[in-house]
Amino acid sequence: VSPVSGDPVHDWSWILGRLGLLPYDRTIGAGIRGLGLLSMAGSLLLGAAVLRAIEPAEGEEDDRNNAPPLTY
Repeated sequence: VSPVSGDPVHDWSWILGRLGLLPYDRTIGAGIRGLGLLSMAGSLLLGAAVLRAIEPAEGEEDDRNNAPPLTY
């Protein structure tokens, strides 16, 4: 809703109406939501892959515990 205009038309209604896509508003919304879900799932999978890649292999020494203590 535009605060400048007295006409209470939602911005997306105006944009989709001008493009002739207003009849497809729910389809467009569902597609964008699906892309968001895919993006979130992909991010989680990529994060898990990175964590798996930096994990020490079986039998490999983990030198994180041998780090010198922090001094302040």
